[in-house]
Amino acid sequence: MKKLLLIPLACSLLAVTPVFAQEPAPTGVMPPGTPKPPLRMMREKAELEKQQMMENRQEFTQEKLEFKQKLQETTTGIREDRREFREGVIGERKEMKAGVMEALKNASSTMERRSILKEAQEERAEFRNRIKSEWDANRLEFKGRRDALKGEARDMAAERAQGIMQRLIRALERFEDMLGKIDSRLGTLEAEGADIADAAAKADAAGSALDDATEAVEEAKAAIEAAAASDTPKEEMDAVRATVRDAVEKVKAAHAALKAALEALKQASFPTLDDVTEDTQE
Repeated sequence: MKKLLLIPLACSLLAVTPVFAQEPAPTGVMPPGTPKPPLRMMREKAELEKQQMMENRQEFTQEKLEFKQKLQETTTGIREDRREFREGVIGERKEMKAGVMEALKNASSTMERRSILKEAQEERAEFRNRIKSEWDANRLEFKGRRDALKGEARDMAAERAQGIMQRLIRALERFEDMLGKIDSRLGTLEAEGADIADAAAKADAAGSALDDATEAVEEAKAAIEAAAASDTPKEEMDAVRATVRDAVEKVKAAHAALKAALEALKQASFPTLDDVTEDTQE
């Protein structure tokens, strides 16, 4: 039986599911009614998504096991049906031959034997035509079973891929939101006279990393859609693996760049009294 080609796609996509590190939890107890800091809200959302991701992974693993069992049962069923069909053909052919031999044995004249042989020849021709028709019907039925499994595998792969892409997109949306808050805070600090040079540079780097990650995610989505729609998904596998891994790595890189910008923001300093005195003297 032609092997289904989309199962490796689902497995390869499972292997590159992203897991992003989170910021350390702040210490201390917040007074009642105090709004949660943006970083804590971002972290809590990420934790919820991480928990959902683990549940989805377990569900997908169970679905994959069930699909493999169904695939094995279908393959075994087709093999058994073919064997029974062949055995039935062989048995019927033997019965026909035995009947002809018995008729010839009991024939009392040459004319009768000729008539038996002619009738046997016609029966064999009808038998061959009937067997061919039945076998063609069986082949279509077997193909239908395989196509149903292939469609199910394609749906599983597409659903898994969409889940991965959605998580990447949500992560980028969180990062974009946090970068906007960083830029806003940098503007406030700069107006107050703080030294934000290092933080601003790291924020720019984070913005570039987010742009690269967004582009990589779009390329991965296109590759996955092309593979899911292809009649020969095996030919698309290398592109899917490469683009998904690239997207995951670039989203992780964007996350790391954003963390660096946040750390630099915390370190933004205001000029000391000595600095102000030196500037005044100049």
